[in-house]
Amino acid sequence: MSEGSLSQVDESSGLSYHRIIDDISNSLRRIDTDREYDKSGLRRVWHQGDHDTDLLSWVDKDGNILSQQLSFLERSVIVNANGALQTGTLNVEKRKSRLRMVHETDLIKLDSKVDFQTLELAQSIFSQVSIRDKYTRHFFDTVTKYLQTDSDEWTHLTDYTGMVQLKDLEVKKKKKKQLIIEGTIYTILGSTLLYYLIQGGYSLYIFLFYE
Repeated sequence: MSEGSLSQVDESSGLSYHRIIDDISNSLRRIDTDREYDKSGLRRVWHQGDHDTDLLSWVDKDGNILSQQLSFLERSVIVNANGALQTGTLNVEKRKSRLRMVHETDLIKLDSKVDFQTLELAQSIFSQVSIRDKYTRHFFDTVTKYLQTDSDEWTHLTDYTGMVQLKDLEVKKKKKKQLIIEGTIYTILGSTLLYYLIQGGYSLYIFLFYE
C-alpha cells in the first residue's frame, strides 16, 4: 500500500483504495465496550469497520481518552497517552489467531519514524465517517493536529479522496522538467531548420532572378 496512489487496486481484495476508504468510512461503528475497568483504571471502547478495520480506545473513569490504536489495511496508527503518534505494519497472520479486541502493539512492527502516508490515509477515512462520536472525532483531531504541526516534513494535499503520493508528485515534476527540456530542444531545432530554409529560399531567389 505504501507504493502508488489511491487509484491503485489492493491485491488482496481487488478493490481500488478509493472504494476501500469509502467502505471503511461508511461501515465504522462502535460495537463493544469493556463493562469493567482494568487494574490501571482503564477500559476499552471498540469500533469496527469493513476490511478488518479496528479502532481501540482506552478510556479512564472520567471518560478521558488516554490512548488509541487504529489497525487498517495491514497498517497501524498508535496515539499514545502523551499525544505522540507512531505508525507501523500489522502482522496479519498472527492477528488472525488472536482475539481482535486486544492491545495489538506486540503484533506491530513499528516504523523507524512516523509514516505520513499512513496518517494521510487514516485522516481521509476519519474525515468521512458516517457516524461520528467522541472517539472517532478524537482520533481524527489528533492525527490532523500532528499533520499540521509537522507540515514541513510532508507535502499535504487537501483533496484526500484524490490524494497522490509524494513519490508520484516527484515523478510528475521530473516528467514536466523533461518535457520542458525536450520542448526547448525542439524549439531550437525548429528555429535552426527555419533559418536554413529561409537562407535556402533566399539563395534560390537570387539564383533564379539575378544570375
